[in-house]
Amino acid sequence: MLDGALHSTAAAGASLEQEKHCSSPLPSFIQFLSSFLPPTALDVEEPQQEAEAHLNKACNIFFPDLSSWIGSTQAQAAADQEMQQQQQEKQHPQGLQQQKDDEEPVPPLAIGNVLKKALSVPDPSTGAAAAAVAEEAVETLNLLALLMSGREDIAQARLYLLAAKEAYRVLEPFCPVPPSPSTPTAAAAATGDKKEKENTEKEEEIANSTAAGESARSNSIPNPNSRFRRLIDDHHTHSLYYLAQIYGQLKQADASAWYCYQTLAKQVEWEEGRLDVWGWVSNCMSLIDYLVGVRGDREAAARCLHACSVLLTRDKEGEEGWAGQEKSMFIRADIHRRWAALYCSTLQEAAERVEEEETGAARMERREESAISVAFVVHFPTLETALAGGNSAAPPASLPQPKAINTFAEARFVFLLAQKHLDAALEFFKLDGHVTDHVHLMRAVSRLYRDLSLFETDEKRRQAMSLRRANALQPLVDQLNPRAYVGLSKMLLFELGEVYLTLLEVKSARIEQKLKGGRGRERGKGGACMPNKADGEKCDEYCRLAIGAFEGFVALYQKDPEGGREGGKAVVWDLPSKDDFKPVFRALFHLARLYGQMSVYGGPGEGAHKERIDGNKKSLEAYEWIREFAAEQMERLWGRDEEGMEEGKEMYAEELGVCNEMVRMLPEKIARMHYQKVAF
Repeated sequence: MLDGALHSTAAAGASLEQEKHCSSPLPSFIQFLSSFLPPTALDVEEPQQEAEAHLNKACNIFFPDLSSWIGSTQAQAAADQEMQQQQQEKQHPQGLQQQKDDEEPVPPLAIGNVLKKALSVPDPSTGAAAAAVAEEAVETLNLLALLMSGREDIAQARLYLLAAKEAYRVLEPFCPVPPSPSTPTAAAAATGDKKEKENTEKEEEIANSTAAGESARSNSIPNPNSRFRRLIDDHHTHSLYYLAQIYGQLKQADASAWYCYQTLAKQVEWEEGRLDVWGWVSNCMSLIDYLVGVRGDREAAARCLHACSVLLTRDKEGEEGWAGQEKSMFIRADIHRRWAALYCSTLQEAAERVEEEETGAARMERREESAISVAFVVHFPTLETALAGGNSAAPPASLPQPKAINTFAEARFVFLLAQKHLDAALEFFKLDGHVTDHVHLMRAVSRLYRDLSLFETDEKRRQAMSLRRANALQPLVDQLNPRAYVGLSKMLLFELGEVYLTLLEVKSARIEQKLKGGRGRERGKGGACMPNKADGEKCDEYCRLAIGAFEGFVALYQKDPEGGREGGKAVVWDLPSKDDFKPVFRALFHLARLYGQMSVYGGPGEGAHKERIDGNKKSLEAYEWIREFAAEQMERLWGRDEEGMEEGKEMYAEELGVCNEMVRMLPEKIARMHYQKVAF
């Protein structure tokens, strides 16, 4: 899913490539290497077969043992794969198990004599000799990887890219950015790597030998070491970018995401002055989607979002011109939308734990274990330094953890954070022009109120939150054309039906509490209590609205919605899969129950009494029809064999059991209501 996420790197590399070959002062040993690298060697597009030969010659000069290592590694990998396949076929003859991700090998890079000479004898006039040959070495490995990738030899391309990454680690200390050669020394001391310490000592010698000449030069002349350091870091950024693509093709999503992050971090570190901020932010959004959607890593996603906020705060180019303003507004709204998604998912997990403590807790534990198993630490030092320096964007704070949300006050804190970002996103994603985005954001508002209500104990306030949900969704249903936006209309109608059903249940529960407490309106000589007229009318209103929403939802699955149902016969249904059948069956089941709840608290009058009887009759017909409909669809979707039918019946055993029970009980209830005139 991360393929093609970082295209801005290639354009920057192309401009640097032109600059390097046009203006770089190459010493004699690089000119010697150029005899092995004619112009065709830089063209890795087939059918330039000579490219591979020339690139291999250069590679053998830089790293004499690398080609043999790549060959032996590939042969060993092929042998291991064949052996593993044979073992899996013996254990699972019907199908192979998915193979685990390969561990990254570390290429042994024995440095050739020419490269050693370049690193140890810098050009006294410019001090750029070591940097120049180092970036040529890394570039050669990248070109070989591109050549192999073009031939779809992904395994060999990966090995060359890993070699390029290792070459950068070894050669990077010889490409310093004066006058601060101390950073690599600290890195070498921290890692304890003997070879890196030796390289760092060489680097200090190079820096000291050129310091006097460089200090006398004009400030207007760019430092060649700095420029060549920029080149080698560009080639390294390309290596990381290509590795992200390679692992994407190998279906190793975590590794691909990790290299995407590495590429983004490197771009920020070394390309800040010429960084395409808007492209970088857009690419970072793709990484954020993976971190949240696949890994469930909200902390890493939050750091990425903070980095995006800092870059946008510092960049002014996007504010110039109408087109730039539109782009700027979109990306800023997109950031708010993703912040809202982080807080919404946090509150949702906490609400799931409250709603279903046992199953919810198990699900959360699995998510946390998955996140801990492979660490994904996001760190943008340059941007976080800017945050600490008083940038207008606030420094990243730890996100609330779902397990820490146990009270309404704690849930409300997360709710308000999410609501703030949702409101900011909705200022841009309006219904006129951004229909899909607006609908999804309003559904997030509805879900946010639903999750918050699970922490509320007062039924009146829970009812108010459900009303907020209805107020968020109902205008969308009224304005959208259901035939133009079928998928969105289905989601909205079903969710709105559930909201009104919840309102009906909450209101009915409050009425029952009043009746038990003797707070209803008294009627008759016996002093029996009945609901207030306003309460009864409100229940009927919620019932009608829920019925309307579910009926509208079901109609969208009918090929001939004008036909309706007559005589217990169904119209032609558009239910291609089991996933389509599930919500339709639930909606029909809700409708059957809702028909019987009309005018339940409507009073003793003849009109209300007739409505109650008619509603129960309609409910009985609906339950009878649902049994026939379910049997017909299960036979079509699960198959006519006994095993398939049993699977379908087991999946909907509870609902079908209720249908059978209601078909048995409702005739007697209707008769009793008719002759005894029972009010409710």
